[in-house]
Amino acid sequence: MASDGPSDYSPALELRCWKILLNALQSDITLPRVEEELQSVFEGSAFPYVDKKYRGILAEITSIEDSDTDDNLFLRDRIHDQIDNLSYEVELAPRPTIPAPSPPSPPPSPPSPPPKIPPQVPPSTKGLIPSVHDDPFAFAPQMELRCWEIMLEFATTDMTLPAAEGSLKAVFDRDMEGLVFTYVDARYRPMLEVITASEDRESEDFHNILSLIRGQISGWEAFSVRLPAEKSSTPSPVVTQQRDMIVFVLSDGRACQTILKFAATEMTLPQAEAELTSIYRDTGFPYVDAKFRPYLAAITGMEPEDRFGQKGERMSAAVNALALDIKEDSAFFPSITNRQSSGRSSAPSSLIPGPSSASRKPIVKLTFEEYKSRKQQQSNVIPRKEVPPTQPIGQTPGPSTAGDAMDVDSDMPPSNIRAFDGRVGSFFPQHSLFVTSPNMDVVHAPLAMCKTRMRADHSFGKDDPLFWPQPFHRSIGHLAVIPCVDDSPDHPLRWAWHVPKSEDFEAVNIAGLSGIVQITKSLHQNIRRICNELLSSLVILPIEIRQDGSLVQGRDRVRKLLDRLTVPDALNTSMMLVAYLQRVFLELHARVQWLQKWVPRLKDVDRSFPLDTDVIGAFVGDADTAADLFRVGIPLWFVRDIKFAPLVRIDKVVRALDEDCDNQVPLRGSFRRLDASDSVSAHPVVYTGLPGHFSRYLRMVLLFLVGSFEGPSQSTALATGSSNPPSVSSPHPNPPAVPAHRIILDALDVTKTALVSVPRPAKRQRTSKKPPSDRNGFFPLKHNDYPAGLAWWESANSALQEFHGLTGPALLKHPVPDPSLLLTPQNVLKPSFLLAWLRIRRICLLRISQPNPKWFNNRRWRALLEIADGMNMAGSQGRREEMMKELDSLVKECREFGVTLDTKNLAGVPAMWGGAYYPGCCGEH
Repeated sequence: MASDGPSDYSPALELRCWKILLNALQSDITLPRVEEELQSVFEGSAFPYVDKKYRGILAEITSIEDSDTDDNLFLRDRIHDQIDNLSYEVELAPRPTIPAPSPPSPPPSPPSPPPKIPPQVPPSTKGLIPSVHDDPFAFAPQMELRCWEIMLEFATTDMTLPAAEGSLKAVFDRDMEGLVFTYVDARYRPMLEVITASEDRESEDFHNILSLIRGQISGWEAFSVRLPAEKSSTPSPVVTQQRDMIVFVLSDGRACQTILKFAATEMTLPQAEAELTSIYRDTGFPYVDAKFRPYLAAITGMEPEDRFGQKGERMSAAVNALALDIKEDSAFFPSITNRQSSGRSSAPSSLIPGPSSASRKPIVKLTFEEYKSRKQQQSNVIPRKEVPPTQPIGQTPGPSTAGDAMDVDSDMPPSNIRAFDGRVGSFFPQHSLFVTSPNMDVVHAPLAMCKTRMRADHSFGKDDPLFWPQPFHRSIGHLAVIPCVDDSPDHPLRWAWHVPKSEDFEAVNIAGLSGIVQITKSLHQNIRRICNELLSSLVILPIEIRQDGSLVQGRDRVRKLLDRLTVPDALNTSMMLVAYLQRVFLELHARVQWLQKWVPRLKDVDRSFPLDTDVIGAFVGDADTAADLFRVGIPLWFVRDIKFAPLVRIDKVVRALDEDCDNQVPLRGSFRRLDASDSVSAHPVVYTGLPGHFSRYLRMVLLFLVGSFEGPSQSTALATGSSNPPSVSSPHPNPPAVPAHRIILDALDVTKTALVSVPRPAKRQRTSKKPPSDRNGFFPLKHNDYPAGLAWWESANSALQEFHGLTGPALLKHPVPDPSLLLTPQNVLKPSFLLAWLRIRRICLLRISQPNPKWFNNRRWRALLEIADGMNMAGSQGRREEMMKELDSLVKECREFGVTLDTKNLAGVPAMWGGAYYPGCCGEH
């Protein structure tokens, strides 16, 4: 290719070399092999291979050991920039005069077809679709538009096939702004043959073909200009920009042709996958399996019993898989933001698919959820996905991947991978564990011994279900479907992931106080907007969903926090308020999705569903749970003992996403890193122990509740403007009061002492020994959450009130825990005891019905509840050991009745009340 540069420079050859370097950076290819491929590029050409030109970049590639480092990302960006620059040079240069050799490592598949953005129907007679000229810009958008207009004319009029071919060739008999384009018959032959073979012009298949052609016309019109009247010496900026758009959809178009070839020929599924992978090998674009898996699966699942059958049926299956409604974007069409109006298309211009000038990222909106009903109606169209209008900021279901299955009449999904197999896997010998995933390409390191505390960005690091997968519990299954962080600036949930910073708050002048801030108007409006949208969408939900306990509490909490959002306060307090509101919002959003989408999927045990890669996912430890999540389409990571690894299928061993990440934890699908470092003033550690314990999550929420806005926050957070010390004029000054919220935080902090103890507000002088409590145990507790007693029970209590003096709290024994252990207004940790009781109540109640049941006083009951909750309260070690033996004895006695309890893993025992898992109902209850 001619060039004005030095004699040893060819943009086309340079472009191939830099693509080889990109491949070397992204794969495990050795240095000698890279050098050999670089040298082969120049063999047979008039240009020499200059080793020093690439030696520096090769050294940088060789020195990088971790692909997740900033150095690797920076180097990859540099190579991409170089490829982009060379691509422009190649496209602007005249036609090559020096032949370029073939690539040194061609893929085993046949040559790839031309860049076709919209799908086409394959030929029924050809086994392979020939490739086009090596120049990726062998066509212009204006010419492509005219060709598809001729196709439509051929399909809807009496135009003959020779006349259509002649018209197509005539389109390319002119120059396009100084560049010559070649007519390639193989690009248009498939559609011509299908139109010719269509006998019934009123059939639904033929109307699908017309929709495809009109979709092509609409897509090309969206970024085409009229053909120039005269030859121009240089391409205009408009044409240059158009070709730039074509680059980004080039690979997807070739992939579309491959899928059609898979349908029309005897190509097997593995061969189709291999060819799809090879298309992206040297392009610099990643191959996204999830984008094309639904199409391959549809063709595989719909083929006749005879493996190869009649090609007409396979072609029909391909048309069904690719003939998406033109009112939706497909996997092969990036969305349009600046569409131009058109008079030629029958589709509304605002709904026309086509390339995008604003976004390079395809928006996949394909689903097969309605396939079965359409199949029963003998319909050959896979309808578009309907996005519920009641979810303005909800997430669209993601594309299916290797573990997906449509709702077809088969016992196994198209892919032979199972829930307990490993599409990928990682080993963690330090924990004697290994982790596999059947439906994801990345692995998260499993959570080991947790030391949970709030971090610098008001998250809990990898212990936080908002950002990292957690062990799956059905009672809080919505945590597994919290949406992943998305970097898109136009994402509807963008402000739910915004990390509050000091610039998001404005100083407020209040006499006598300093350091007071208020949230900025812009941030307040954005957060209020997404919250109001979510709350509005809940109004029209079915009544049974709206009455879910978690949704009721979530709605109430969101409204209350919104009201407090503009209240001036200390900076840290205000930032925690924003972070807490974001947390409640995301959980409420996930809970709605869980009840609307995922619970019905769990109940529909006869169907498998596409994978949704946009949700967090979960760790699982048993095959049944893994099978459930795999079937409904939730990302999962199966954690097992490393001794079972030889028995498990693992297709690819990968490094964990968070391996050697220090305190900057990478987030799946995002460039953002989670800051897991401690804040300047470290927050208390609220939990230490295994990750499966429910109280770990409960204590995270409690820290938010009492750390900033549920207690008298201004008592410590605000600094007074006066520097004068407090008055000491009183001869007996009162001791300084300890704020209530500080007491609770100290109780949550498990690092204060080896054991947790709740400090008293002030030390009082002990004058005489008093009974442990003055409350009459026969009186009901005065508490909002204490239910009214039954009439006969209250009558019995009234008759026994006078015996209170003889049966004080230290002497009175109870068959079940006294309510005062579970409901104490001053102690926010009591909900943990309530959950603990729900775990062991079945065993305790069954034992009461047997002869000679054991009753315990409050101290022993408290020790037993501490065991069930995993607490380690000060001064109770002896009673804990004693009650552990009692619990083991109770379990042993109840086994003969078929009731068991895993005392070694009480955290894994579900807390149930009224047939439902606390705090809300699971899908199957």
